[in-house]
Amino acid sequence: RSKRRMKGLGSPTLSGVYKGYEYTAEATSRVFNRSMRAHTSVKLTFPQSLDLGLHLEWQGMAGEFLSMLGKQDVRIGDDAFDQQVVIHGDDPETLRAFLTPTRRFHCQRFLMRRGRRVIHDGGIHVELRGRLQTEEALDGVLESMAALADQLVDSIPPPLSQAIEEQSSGALDE
Repeated sequence: RSKRRMKGLGSPTLSGVYKGYEYTAEATSRVFNRSMRAHTSVKLTFPQSLDLGLHLEWQGMAGEFLSMLGKQDVRIGDDAFDQQVVIHGDDPETLRAFLTPTRRFHCQRFLMRRGRRVIHDGGIHVELRGRLQTEEALDGVLESMAALADQLVDSIPPPLSQAIEEQSSGALDE
């Protein structure tokens, strides 16, 4: 495998298809406290929009900022998820139906990793400090994004997802 590098202070961009999803990876630099910092932005696009007005992001500074702007967080009814994830959508009931226990599990697991991570109608965006130096590093990020995308765009849940749904409903306790 070749070692593909994204380097330099410009904005070199790589794009392609990973496991059926189009992606773009871009190396950028930003000024922070008067010094340049390298960042990598990776965007993975869903085949079609989810059409939910969906915006999910890990709670933190971003959540506080959105609250200050008057954007109300949707409550799903899962205390841990509601407290840890900023949730926005067009219709709260449709959003609650879409965010099944399995999807919440996978979204929460994905969002809690390093970097700024956003899930929206059109796809998934990850912004990391530093540069992804190798193809393997990029593939690792894309793998986690594609696995989550499969959960969000698939209507047929894989076996692990079925087990999560059964546990959540109490069916495994019987």
